[in-house]
Amino acid sequence: MSLIEVLRKGVEGLASDPNCKSWFEGSEGDSIVIRFRGSGSVTFSVKGARLSMAEGEPTDARSIVETDPAVFIRFINGGLNFGGLFVHEMSQYFKAIKGEFYDFGGDFFLLNPVTERLAALYRSSPEFKSAVDTVAK
Repeated sequence: MSLIEVLRKGVEGLASDPNCKSWFEGSEGDSIVIRFRGSGSVTFSVKGARLSMAEGEPTDARSIVETDPAVFIRFINGGLNFGGLFVHEMSQYFKAIKGEFYDFGGDFFLLNPVTERLAALYRSSPEFKSAVDTVAK
């Protein structure tokens, strides 16, 4: 199973969680592309206060960031906390391709609720945790 497949399962799990709606209400219409070095890219977007994910990236993407897949896994499994990063630290883990980091995440604000909710799912779902741990090896 690839990281993208694991993320798809995670987003499906979040879509069925009514508690997630409050995390994405303020992000209506936002989207972000994450390029995983050597592993493809995904686009996270919010519609109706629900997170969705599609493989690839739209040509009109406003926010594109690149990261190593192992780094993103650490945001999910608790090794790193995106919400705890200062602006100057974000560039240690993410390379801004389009858009920029500034206070509260800037163009990449959506990274915070995405990583926080996936981390919460990792802690609460043994199935999702197992899939993430398998990809991390």
